[in-house]
Amino acid sequence: MKAWMMRPILLTLLFASQAQAQSLPPSVTQEARALPGLSQSGEIIIDRAGIPHIYAATARDGFFLQGYAVARDRLWQIDLWRKRGLGRLAASFGPSYVQQDRAARLLLYRGDMAAEWKAYPAEAKDWTEGFVAGINAYIAETERGQQKLPIEFVATGTKPERWQADDVVRIRSNALASNLTSEVARARALCGGDVKLEPLRRRLEPATAVKIPLGLDPCSIPQNVLDTFTLGTSDVKFDGKVLVMARRETESQEGSNNWVIG
Repeated sequence: MKAWMMRPILLTLLFASQAQAQSLPPSVTQEARALPGLSQSGEIIIDRAGIPHIYAATARDGFFLQGYAVARDRLWQIDLWRKRGLGRLAASFGPSYVQQDRAARLLLYRGDMAAEWKAYPAEAKDWTEGFVAGINAYIAETERGQQKLPIEFVATGTKPERWQADDVVRIRSNALASNLTSEVARARALCGGDVKLEPLRRRLEPATAVKIPLGLDPCSIPQNVLDTFTLGTSDVKFDGKVLVMARRETESQEGSNNWVIG
């Protein structure tokens, strides 16, 4: 259990080491915390743009603090994604989500998890365990009243669930991939179309000759072939009676989950 410090700066946070905290101006409020799971002291510095900068003595500690930082900024989002991906929406939000849960569970990886982890780099499981331990550490703070839950949990009367490393591997519905929909769209375009014209519709990168697999009739693909996939990977929708969020007239901006490792 290692301690770390934090201070507010113009509505941002700075997580600093004890030595750094001793040199802070007297007007800065300091708060020390101990996080089970850290092997050595670490730092999370939140800059004026709200971007966390993580300093850790080991790679696992770095992933632990990353998990903590992600939970601090995006707890509702990642909890909702996990529940959607594992098919656990109905447990929190009621029976109207049973069909979406069913579709999501059809997409879950159900193979040998030990063999799956062995297929990854040797450190992958340890680092992933550190990452979810960081998420769970933040959730534990909300349970103890040290952190407030995001307003969405209050509005829905739900609680975030703890993570396991296997969850990160098993959930495939959050992948930023669209090959399945592209293949179906291509097949539909080729139903009665000229295969030579397909590159004009959508260029393949790298350049590849479009071929119809032997025995496949593109016209035989049913219109509802993607229904279950779409339901299992679609956003979670609320009807307004369950979740009412205040509207802001300010222009919205999109962000990114990208991380830079130095």
